[in-house]
Amino acid sequence: MAPAAQVKAEPAEQAPSFWREFQAGLSYLFMRRSLVLAVASNAAAMLIIFAFDSLGVLALRELGIDEAFFGLVVYAFGHDSAKSAKREGPAEGFVLP
Repeated sequence: MAPAAQVKAEPAEQAPSFWREFQAGLSYLFMRRSLVLAVASNAAAMLIIFAFDSLGVLALRELGIDEAFFGLVVYAFGHDSAKSAKREGPAEGFVLP
């Protein structure tokens, strides 16, 4: 008679861990050059927008612009940001999963 086949117990599925998922996501990101370029260019654009929006208003304040005009400039920056976000929103026909 043949010896009994040994059955290896499959390891129980581990509960998802944030750090394991994070590491898997980063490895997926860095293995695809186009994805790295997309994320890096998006980050650079956000940095430029943040710097322009926040430092531009502060620079005008330091130049001695009166309070009424300063308020209009702050409004213009905010309005332009909101208008751009609405215009550049999801593409037509885009459906969230």
